[in-house]
Amino acid sequence: MIHDARVLLLLAFLVPASGCEGDDCEAHDRPAVPSFDPATVLPLYDASVNPFDQAIGANPTYHPDSDLLATSLQEQFDDRGMVVSVGEWTVPVYVADSSSPRVDVGLSAPWAPYSTLLDAPMPAWVQQDPSSDGSMAVIDVDAGLEYDFFGFCGGPDGAQASWANLLSRDGAGVFARGLSARGSGFALLNGLIWPHELEAGRIEHALLFTFDLTRAGGPVAPATESDGTGVGGNNLPEGARVQLDPALDIDALGLRPWEATIARAMQEFGMILGDDGGGLELEAISPLSFPEGASVYDGLLDIDEGFAVFSDSFPVSSFRVLAYGAQNPDFGDTSDVEFPDRFE
Repeated sequence: MIHDARVLLLLAFLVPASGCEGDDCEAHDRPAVPSFDPATVLPLYDASVNPFDQAIGANPTYHPDSDLLATSLQEQFDDRGMVVSVGEWTVPVYVADSSSPRVDVGLSAPWAPYSTLLDAPMPAWVQQDPSSDGSMAVIDVDAGLEYDFFGFCGGPDGAQASWANLLSRDGAGVFARGLSARGSGFALLNGLIWPHELEAGRIEHALLFTFDLTRAGGPVAPATESDGTGVGGNNLPEGARVQLDPALDIDALGLRPWEATIARAMQEFGMILGDDGGGLELEAISPLSFPEGASVYDGLLDIDEGFAVFSDSFPVSSFRVLAYGAQNPDFGDTSDVEFPDRFE
């Protein structure tokens, strides 16, 4: 198993964005990020309808081919390991309010139905994830909105992105007809791991995961779109939920504290396939979101080259796949957005 995070980065997570990147994205003068209490933005969405907030419960229905499908997870783990992305290939989040600067964001993706997102809140300290995905989220606490960006670069003096969209935080955290900044239709922050959750030793939601063996041909609920490309018999559709065997005694496995915290969340809430990528990956909120930077995870994750790498003893062989939700009937329909008046 490869445990060198630099090799993982080169082999597993090189997914190009179609917007500006590299030399095309000039750094702006970024002031220090102010501190914020996650309690001011959590819960992110309506917990009664957000699929990531739903516990699996007793006696779930498993997919009839669960054993076969779970071999895809073992295959990825054996080939490339499993990581929590921290330093890149994740999402910075910033808090805005009615006093924040506003900017029109040019949209460059060839499939985008609009060319501009209008009047997006843009705090002066924003900075996108350094990977080619260039992901970023801004939460407008006064308006109750989340703005998601893919292939972003810029700041309050001017910005562009491959794609951007917004949704109400009173909803499920899922874009109704796709057109999200993530391959599955899920809001960018849905299912990510926060530092305070690791500190508390308790994650009370499902985890978003990505890997390479995503099935082509469309998502299953709760996903609303898919960038899956695989055709193998053990490939999983985006939207599939995976559970770690709830009968496992996590305390008896000798896992590191953060691994045990994640394992318990996988037992109670599971993890939901949310994106195509090159390796088995979870995501933690980017350290760019916090004034402490990477030190916000000190003592909480064992980070090497931007990744926390799971140990060989993590019980991947004990994953099982729940029965799929319905095939999404809106797959491929990109005719609508939730706030059309915010685009042109």
